[in-house]
Amino acid sequence: MISRFRPSLNLFLLAVVVVISSIQPSSAQPSATADSLFAQANAYLQQEKWPEAAAAFERVVKIDTTNTQAIFQLGQAYYLMNDFKKAASAWERADARNYRPATTRYNIASSYAQLNDKEKAFVWLAQALEAGFNRTDILGTDKVLDTLRSDDRFAKVLELADQNARPCEYDPVYRILDFWLGEWDVYANENQKIGVSFIRKMVNGCAIQENFEQLDGFVGQNLFYFNNVSGEWKMIWITGSAISLGGVKEKIMTARDDSGTVRFQGTLPDNTAGQLILDRSTFAPVSKDRVNMIIQQSRDGGDNWITTFSGYYQRKEK
Repeated sequence: MISRFRPSLNLFLLAVVVVISSIQPSSAQPSATADSLFAQANAYLQQEKWPEAAAAFERVVKIDTTNTQAIFQLGQAYYLMNDFKKAASAWERADARNYRPATTRYNIASSYAQLNDKEKAFVWLAQALEAGFNRTDILGTDKVLDTLRSDDRFAKVLELADQNARPCEYDPVYRILDFWLGEWDVYANENQKIGVSFIRKMVNGCAIQENFEQLDGFVGQNLFYFNNVSGEWKMIWITGSAISLGGVKEKIMTARDDSGTVRFQGTLPDNTAGQLILDRSTFAPVSKDRVNMIIQQSRDGGDNWITTFSGYYQRKEK
């Protein structure tokens, strides 16, 4: 179960839980009575008085039928009492109101796992995944699920949770630069080593970062990412000479062929001529251990191109 009783995660809506030593009949309005009971129920949870907490939450939801959080925490109280059937029932009521669906459905699955009802446990795990449940760490370590791990369906549960956690890793459009990942020696022409480059995925595979360092100490970084709104791959190159022409470049992918070769193109201001310079970079995977790179510029709108750099990346030997 998630959020069984973890005050440090600020499970409760109340910033300060008021402990009420006893609950006396009152002429207060129902909402005030429900609020007082809710505070008392939370206090019982903090004190680990599960039966008292369950009884108090039951009273809350009878008085205030709109308090879905109380229904959710009622499930917590019953679960901690090892009354898994009542816990599942309370959480199913919360889920019917679409309350924290991913967490609530996982907790329901946990309850049925505790009841040794594998079929219902897998049904609710599937619904938790549909709601976006992505806690692969919990799925891998929660002992409550030990009875499910030998079932072939559990491997699929783990896979789908990982897809929710790292969706870019499972979307082919985000993987078209995977050929370039790794550690490389960078050469100009054929045999002139000019630097090294380390290229890695970041933010769960949704972007790629290149860290380049020349032998003379010059450094630069490339960031590649796919803009899901515009449908474009973008490239940002930045160096310590950002104030100079070419010290910062922004490009978009303009071409990709069946071999995996990709081209990014942007513009640079030509302050001397008062026009824009077209600037493009082409990366061509020759093999799993070599990627050719060409940088070209055009000052006539793309009719003619001048190569400003021609080289390649050679994968470092392990």
